[in-house]
Order: sequence, then C-alpha cells, then structure tokens
Amino acid sequence: MKIDYYQSADGIHIFEFMKNHNQQFNTHFVIGELNRIYQNSEGKPIHIMLNLQAYYRLPLREFVAELKQFYKAVDKSPIMIAIVLQPALVNVVETMVKTTITREAVQNFTKPDLALLWLTIERTKQQSHHS
Repeated sequence: MKIDYYQSADGIHIFEFMKNHNQQFNTHFVIGELNRIYQNSEGKPIHIMLNLQAYYRLPLREFVAELKQFYKAVDKSPIMIAIVLQPALVNVVETMVKTTITREAVQNFTKPDLALLWLTIERTKQQSHHS
C-alpha cells in the first residue's frame, strides 16, 4: 500500500492511497495514522481526507469496525473525516458507518474536491464557534 500524506495550507490532513498490486489495504496502518494525528492534535479540531478511490475492493467490515473503535476511543473529540471512495462503495460504507458513528463526523464522497470543500466548510464552522 503506497500512501502520499501531506497537510494542506489550511491544516487538513490528506492521505492519498495508491494501489500496490502486491499488497492488500492495511486497515490497521490507516487507523494507526488517525491515532497518531489525534495524539498530536492537543485537543484541537482535526480534519482528515482519506482518498481510497484507487481501491475497488476494500475490507469494508474490518475498516468500518476499526473506524468505529477509533471514534469510541477518542470520545466525541472534534474529528471530521471525509472518505473518498469508488461510487459503488459509497452507499455500502454510508450504511455501515451510520449505525454508530455520527453522520456529521464521517462523510463519504466520490470526488476529492468535494471532500476537501466539506472539510473546509466544517473547519470554518468550528472556527466561528470558537471565536
């Protein structure tokens, strides 16, 4: 699994996942990265985009289960995650996520620019609440 990670000028953490034919999607690694960002955030709001468009097949049950565990562990911290998926996977992931993670915290998209737009809007909303 090859990943490009960078932080945008406005502080959004961006993960671009490239498919490596030899490797499966590594859910534990992804959740480990989310934990690393959370632990370095010092309680500040976090905005993350996971671009998983390169994957037509994902270990969805495992990924969503670990995402739910992550949200349980961080207990209502202001963490917004935009997940960019293949169109066929969006409805499946939305249904699975909806059961225990608030819809406001995790959104699914098919286009990275829409995911970033949503994160930027959420970031602006959170900043206006704190000022």
